[in-house]
Amino acid sequence: MPRTPKLSKFRAGADARIYWNVTRYMGPVPARFVHAAPLLLALAACTGDPPPSPVSDLPPRLPVPTLAPPGPALPIKRVTLAWTGEVRGEIEVCGCPTVPYGGFERRDRYLDRLREQGEPLVVLDAGDMLVKGAKLARATDAALRGKTVLTLAVQVGLDAWAPSTTDLELRDTSEGWSRALSVNADGLDGWRVVERDGLRIGVIGVSSGAAGRAPDPAEIAERVGAAVRAATVDGWVVLSSAGTDVNKAAATVPGVGLVLATRGADLDTPVRTAGAPIIEAPDRGRFVSVVRWVIGTAPGPAGLVTDGASARGWDAWDDALERLPLQPPAALAAEKDRVARYWAAVEPEAAGRNLVLVRDRPLGTDLDLESAHDDVKSTLLAFQRASVGVAKTRAEAPSAVRYVSASRCQGCHNTYFTAWAFTDHAKAWQSLVTRQASQDPECVGCHSTAWGEPGGNASLAQPAMNTWHAVQCESCHGPGSAHADDPHGHKTTPIEPSTCLACHDPANSPQFDYGAYMKRWSCVLQKREADSRAGQR
Repeated sequence: MPRTPKLSKFRAGADARIYWNVTRYMGPVPARFVHAAPLLLALAACTGDPPPSPVSDLPPRLPVPTLAPPGPALPIKRVTLAWTGEVRGEIEVCGCPTVPYGGFERRDRYLDRLREQGEPLVVLDAGDMLVKGAKLARATDAALRGKTVLTLAVQVGLDAWAPSTTDLELRDTSEGWSRALSVNADGLDGWRVVERDGLRIGVIGVSSGAAGRAPDPAEIAERVGAAVRAATVDGWVVLSSAGTDVNKAAATVPGVGLVLATRGADLDTPVRTAGAPIIEAPDRGRFVSVVRWVIGTAPGPAGLVTDGASARGWDAWDDALERLPLQPPAALAAEKDRVARYWAAVEPEAAGRNLVLVRDRPLGTDLDLESAHDDVKSTLLAFQRASVGVAKTRAEAPSAVRYVSASRCQGCHNTYFTAWAFTDHAKAWQSLVTRQASQDPECVGCHSTAWGEPGGNASLAQPAMNTWHAVQCESCHGPGSAHADDPHGHKTTPIEPSTCLACHDPANSPQFDYGAYMKRWSCVLQKREADSRAGQR
């Protein structure tokens, strides 16, 4: 399949699982860069610049046990699970992060590719889907965002999901909530059966808790067991936004095949338990986790094919399926034959076993070449219009202070203004113009000043942005009218880490370090350095 552009860097401490999966599509980091690291360090020492971080090798593959002995063999059935977790209200791809993947338009296109592969497809979400970080809410309220995210999830094909505690706070009567499952949340079905091409896949939901009460692992295991005994299916999957102890308890329930969970603090590789494997999804919707589930015996724990002797064969079959929708008509028959041959090579290992192959698919720029469905596009446009409306209401709300823009600050603080003009904050708006995102309210809040703030701006028109473009003084120091009217009686608001985290959160600025950024971007420190250099001349 076409490769997405290679990343120039990964954030420090990036999850090995994502790194491993991404490099399967982009190609591994060239070894010559790794071997050249000592030379790069030596050269940096000569120049006085901070040494670059050496590129590390891929994490080693650890030895794992072989697959369990086969059980009673049944006719082999296959299903693909495409699922997400901890989307956290992310609607559109953001160009700021180190790994700029994601967005519902790309997800829509990728799920279409999966359907074109010919395998039965079930689309799931493990929860923490609706609510964006409070600091980044800015000009859109939680209810509008949550409803939009759920509408989009349904439009791209969501079959079932397990709402978390924060999701449950936005519960309404929309279509998406009829697909919500939780054995421990009041008023929701605990499980449902999704049927695809003669397959019956049972899905059980577990929430992270309700009304401030953390779920009890033993109680959850009992409720999951009751659901398993309530229906006859080909395989059971548990969707969970709960913690590790609850996930492990659900995994040991007889008959459960998989536990698909939100990532928590870190993204772990699939965890083997005494029962079903626990598989976590990358957050923010920037990847779709794909599980190829091969069912060859009665419902029960699935084995990970990476444990088997023919892991390369399973990879080849999976890759051939991924290439299938990308073939021109003239090559389609040959590619289907390739898929069949790869499957024939691994099928014997599936006899009498339930097996899964897990891959995280990045929603990258290659998906921009295809068109999303009209209903998805319409929902996104409606959300943008509504976001502007919310911003206007907030900006026009009565306020004791108002924003005055950097042009007013410049009159008294010209030296600081000049120092600011050389920082990246001063160029923030131009980066949106370059990416053709200057009319997207999802981006404007962090790349302009006073967007949707009381006494601020709510117009995307060019005259307004001539005044409010870029991250100006008041983005960091708060509305300046009181200080401008009485400089000695009213001081500006000091900069705190929380000020910066309004935009520099882990999702959009994963390398952010408050101390380092202040030294680099603060207009005060920039001025001091400029004065120091001038004094040395």
